[in-house]
Amino acid sequence: MVRILYWNLQKFSGPKIKGMAGGPALMAQDRLNHILEVITPGWPKATRAPDIIVIVEVFAGTAEVLDGGVVLPSDSNAAGGVLTLLEAIRLRLGPNWWVVPPIPTGSYGKREAVAVFYNSDNLIFAGPYVYAKEPVPWNPLNKALPPTPVNLGNMVKYDYVWTQFLHPDDDNRRSPAPDGTLVYESQWAGDWQHLRNNQPMNFPNANDRKPFFVRFREVHGPRVIKVFGVHTSPTVAAGATRQLEYIPDVATVANDEVAVVVGDFNVDPFFSNSLIPNLPLNHLDNPYEGLVNTPGMGGLGYRMVINPCPPGSFVPHPNRMPYCLTFLLPTNVARPFNANGVAPTPQQNVYPRFGYLGSYYASTQTVTDQGCYDNAFVKYGPNLNPIASHMATIVNPVVGKPYDKAPLPAGVTADLTGGYPQPSWIAPPIPQPGGINPGPLMNAFDAYGNYWLIRSVSDHLALAFDV
Repeated sequence: MVRILYWNLQKFSGPKIKGMAGGPALMAQDRLNHILEVITPGWPKATRAPDIIVIVEVFAGTAEVLDGGVVLPSDSNAAGGVLTLLEAIRLRLGPNWWVVPPIPTGSYGKREAVAVFYNSDNLIFAGPYVYAKEPVPWNPLNKALPPTPVNLGNMVKYDYVWTQFLHPDDDNRRSPAPDGTLVYESQWAGDWQHLRNNQPMNFPNANDRKPFFVRFREVHGPRVIKVFGVHTSPTVAAGATRQLEYIPDVATVANDEVAVVVGDFNVDPFFSNSLIPNLPLNHLDNPYEGLVNTPGMGGLGYRMVINPCPPGSFVPHPNRMPYCLTFLLPTNVARPFNANGVAPTPQQNVYPRFGYLGSYYASTQTVTDQGCYDNAFVKYGPNLNPIASHMATIVNPVVGKPYDKAPLPAGVTADLTGGYPQPSWIAPPIPQPGGINPGPLMNAFDAYGNYWLIRSVSDHLALAFDV
């Protein structure tokens, strides 16, 4: 079994967790501590230490990388955040944690990277691209390239800084390229472009961000774990999500492979089409349809980890919505109480949402109950038995997890309420008598050490799950 922790860390970069001096540095350390508590709650007796950590929205400015496939410069602010976090992870989980060098995708203000950390005691990084010098006569660059015979003959080392954070060369950890060439772990790279019919794919346009594909072999088992880290651009999210099923390595899952498509899709499965509320997931107009539909109906048959539909159904159940939300409201509108004592509404006093989960539109100053943007999709190869439970967990440090403080409404099942435990960071905890009407105004809710700190780290909650 491999445990994955995924998180959209809003505009993640060095200053978020390194700070400058004085007060900002103290706040940065507090944010780093919170990130580590989400990754390894209860440390030093961590209750769900991961094997893979996927961080999207690593913020790479246009000046930090200038060409597709070029690894994030090690002296950039974005790389500073990645390497600082890796050092902190090592202090908690051990020195055998490493990172796949991030490669930004997207352009013209959409450029970001995905950082993938992994436990080398359990996993071996195996590409699928290699780090090589471009086979062009004019100003060739070192970059991540497909493992063709030419590129395998032009492999180069990463720069000195990244090399320090890659697993040292070990003959026993080499992995074969398609032609049989054995490649050291330190010379593999992630796939940032996705070739289909030998042409780079668009998601859906050339300037939009592409998923970041990394592959791992199990040290103690036969499986290959393929991970696709996704962060679509909100304005084209539906089109980008529809493209995922056409990535060759998403469409084809070999005998001993497990494919994981995980990220912030910016597509709410409860509102995938504003004209058809609760659009069924096996409906052609649903952007997720190509991933989750059964093979007999033309889809790929991936399992949706945070599922808006009751088991055995393709139709989202509205009562499941609060249990699927992953998006945090800004501190100026988030309130876990009903000041007027009125009946519960979609924005207030519905456990576990209360008044801090959902979406806020500043232009109209409205709060909606949308915000189920983060998810994972899993598919096992023909030789493998799917695990009975993915232990799917929305890591919620506001009210904590599991979601067991209220009787389950119709349509809500244990796959949404259970998972790994996560303590609440709010002090005092939100009163939850019966799961609704938390009581009078909590003056301390948005204080620095409470919701304010959680929301300053990210506007998204993390996901943890097993494959």
